[in-house]
Amino acid sequence: MGAGASRGIRTYDAPHQYPFTTDEIVEGLPIVSELYGRLNNTYNLITDLSSTEKQYFTQDGIPYTSEQAKESLLKDIAWLRDETRRHATIDTFAKKLYLTRKNNDYQKVKLILSIFFVIEQLIGKADSRYDTFLASILDKRLEIPDNIKILTWNYDRQFEFVYREYTEDRYINAINSSQLGVFDFRRNEILNNKWSIYKINGTADFDIPLQYALSDEQSLSPKSLDYILGQYAKSVYSSGIVVNNSRLYFAWENQDHTKELFTRAAQDIQDANILIVIGYTFPFFNRETDRFLFKNMPNLKKIYIQDPNAEQLKQNIQPVLSPEQDAVALGNHIITITNCNQFFLPPEL
Repeated sequence: MGAGASRGIRTYDAPHQYPFTTDEIVEGLPIVSELYGRLNNTYNLITDLSSTEKQYFTQDGIPYTSEQAKESLLKDIAWLRDETRRHATIDTFAKKLYLTRKNNDYQKVKLILSIFFVIEQLIGKADSRYDTFLASILDKRLEIPDNIKILTWNYDRQFEFVYREYTEDRYINAINSSQLGVFDFRRNEILNNKWSIYKINGTADFDIPLQYALSDEQSLSPKSLDYILGQYAKSVYSSGIVVNNSRLYFAWENQDHTKELFTRAAQDIQDANILIVIGYTFPFFNRETDRFLFKNMPNLKKIYIQDPNAEQLKQNIQPVLSPEQDAVALGNHIITITNCNQFFLPPEL
């Protein structure tokens, strides 16, 4: 899965103009071309809201007043918003900072992105295609069957937000995420010792369940702002140094958590014979990871591509195929699906 898998319904089909308003995204999350406008919307939402807390504490225990924390957060959001206009994608900007060893800015990108995605998923509805997908594949134990594995480049929580409606617990926490089978490198044990969903870039949120942030009104509340400012303050030092306290990381970091994810994922996909690609374009700087994944699917016999531009994406797959899989590409074994109203379920299931 790629970003297109979380692009839900919009109120119009015309070319996008800046800035966007909240009601133009009916459900789902913004795509690359919408990030500037949505970050600007986030900036305005926070500007117009007051915290109920008097102070927060930075990473080194220095107190922030609520206004100081809010002012600093707004400054960082404006910085990331403006950088999105200067770069092709936010991932491009992050990779650039990583390669040039600008670690403080790199950590700041991950922190602000996490806050941004938390807010986006509070003020909007989840993409309804996830609901239909889970309703179709979950078994009677509310688990994803063993013969389905999901690899996603997305760091949103669309799966988790939808899945909470299938459980008694309305909060998104470690328990129902474990039941859903979302990989988490910090937990050695999971329900039935099974992982079903691998998030290649981690998750853009924080460890603490969003109990204060959850809202049925799709709005940013003062309690939500308290939570967000608290997480922000815990991630900064009084000197301005930033640490990333979220669970968002990028595949290229090659840290222990990414190594463990790829080791586990490689084991889980080695018997795969059908691949469904949903809303993913195989960008160049993901090529090393994509080649690794394809190499670990030696039994692959058929590929479905679901995307409005599925035919054009056929050529993007060629560079990541292993030598043994070239026959798949040359035969009639890559099938394109341009209808994206629901996530495609192949007849082989």
